[in-house]
Amino acid sequence: MFNWLNTKRGLLLCSVLILALAGIEVYSFLQTHKTMYLGFAAFLLALAVSAWVQVYRHRGDPSWPPKRVLVPRDHK
Repeated sequence: MFNWLNTKRGLLLCSVLILALAGIEVYSFLQTHKTMYLGFAAFLLALAVSAWVQVYRHRGDPSWPPKRVLVPRDHK
């Protein structure tokens, strides 16, 4: 996960972009009546909702988000 996504501002920006894409998919469905657009819009909405549920579950937890740990590539 990218560092900027670990902030609420980054998650909000990403959610707005995902919701805009979902809106475009719903508009495409209304124009063409092809079910694949509706399925993709539902998938995008599920992504945004799951991210915000994760943020809600960890509210007030000072150890969230977990810190990145550097792991060497050749960890023999």
